[in-house]
Amino acid sequence: MVYSKLHLLVLFSSLLFSQYTKATDNPSIGPAVSAISLCDGRKFVEVKKEQLKIMSFNIRRKGKEKHENRLWKNRLPLIINMLKKTKPDIIGFQEVTQEQIEDLAKSLPDNYKYFGTGRGQSWGGLGTDEATPIFYDAAKLILKKQGTFQMNKSPWYKWIRKHNEHGFLPRICTYGLLALKNSGKQLYIFNTHLDHEFEKARINQLKKILAKTEDNKEIPAIIMGDFNSKLVEPIKKELRKQQFVNTKEIANKIDGPAKTFTGWGDETEKLIDHIVIKNNNGLVVKMYSIVKEENGLYPSDHRPVTVEIVF
Repeated sequence: MVYSKLHLLVLFSSLLFSQYTKATDNPSIGPAVSAISLCDGRKFVEVKKEQLKIMSFNIRRKGKEKHENRLWKNRLPLIINMLKKTKPDIIGFQEVTQEQIEDLAKSLPDNYKYFGTGRGQSWGGLGTDEATPIFYDAAKLILKKQGTFQMNKSPWYKWIRKHNEHGFLPRICTYGLLALKNSGKQLYIFNTHLDHEFEKARINQLKKILAKTEDNKEIPAIIMGDFNSKLVEPIKKELRKQQFVNTKEIANKIDGPAKTFTGWGDETEKLIDHIVIKNNNGLVVKMYSIVKEENGLYPSDHRPVTVEIVF
């Protein structure tokens, strides 16, 4: 009788191990998912958590500078070196000219791809053609959908009368739907640069982005960028209406300096770059950090913000 029970236990363990091995070797399941089939036909599927590092970085547009070390040609190597060290999976850049996009694409590892179009020299050429492109690790992520839209387009006569509601410059937002190759889990990313002068304009621009996030409520969404403002009322109120929260407030760990805008170290530092998240699908913010410049060398007049999320 003892031998019979022992024999059955060994047989059951062998079957269990065999089914687990087949399941984890099955490419249709992928390494992020493991399945076990028991001898009575029941199946247990264990979904492993996946992690993403996301960065928002205003790199400062290429142009004339007061000091040689602030020229784009001298800052590009600092930016690339920093990115290679931090290894973000998704990067939302702001204030990027087409030439800078091309330099970044050439200098970053080949696994990085990007999307996003510029704002054009609209509104009588008041603004140079800048973009808010999103770079992503194509070895880890698949781009399912993408686009760029203007947030403050209006007839010129309305703009002249009510520029405080629209802002002086054209403002855009680039967004993308990205899926993890291993698990197929999806995430919407919105990258933007809000008005630098008027609070009312920033609110109106943010409302356009929030309306866009309503297109698919089932998929988690992140909005990041240079908000040109602290995350306080009334901006916080608008975010709260759509259930967006500041990643810094819910992060398990916070690291790095307290401010993002440095003004090259010549101006008062401010916290105006943010990453906010609609945590409607069990996302966890493992880490929030602001990346400090090395050896007193500033890659930009802004520091990048990064978050590590698990879902």
